[in-house]
Amino acid sequence: MTKKYPAPWNLKGNGYIFLYRFNNRVDDSSYPDFLKNQKFTGFGTVMAVDYHESNAGPYRELLYIPGMHTFQHSAIKRKTYAIPRIYVSTMESVENGRRNWGIPKERADFDIQKKSSNEETFRVYDKKGDIFKAELKKGWLPFPIHSALFPLPLTQILDGKIYLTKLKASGTGYLAKAESIIVNHNKFPNIDVVKPMLIIKIENFNMQFLKADIFDL
Repeated sequence: MTKKYPAPWNLKGNGYIFLYRFNNRVDDSSYPDFLKNQKFTGFGTVMAVDYHESNAGPYRELLYIPGMHTFQHSAIKRKTYAIPRIYVSTMESVENGRRNWGIPKERADFDIQKKSSNEETFRVYDKKGDIFKAELKKGWLPFPIHSALFPLPLTQILDGKIYLTKLKASGTGYLAKAESIIVNHNKFPNIDVVKPMLIIKIENFNMQFLKADIFDL
């Protein structure tokens, strides 16, 4: 058991946001039951993040959000997002992410290799091989990014509890492109069946994961 780091968390770092219109074309067989057979709308995303600072120390992260859906249970009904698949690089992040927000984190190894001032490889892997690998290139024109532009309420269900979480974020964005994206379909959703609509590199961001409202299922 690792040390407890309760919410809220303040995080800083760099990362990539891949924006998609998945339109339910991604295989949902690995989703938790509350997300199977859902109709997802709007933008879905993959995020590949290098947190330089967090309440639980530095760590790296790869997550997948299929899009927005309607969550309804008892008196709760809202348009929301959920994370069905996520890898992080430390057990501190795994255990506290599950405990604080019901996020189903799994641990994997990460490697980020700078190829030039604007090119790098973001790789996630385990002892059996690559899970995700992207060759990425950043543009040069910066623009501001704020979570008000992309509101991200999260709803998760884990171990018999419902977690409702809000977050805030801001940073500097750059348009980016992927020279290649390779995915192991046994370990991560088959996002490579859809071309990303947009990729944004975010630098020097500040993110706050607020304390979740937790209810019994």
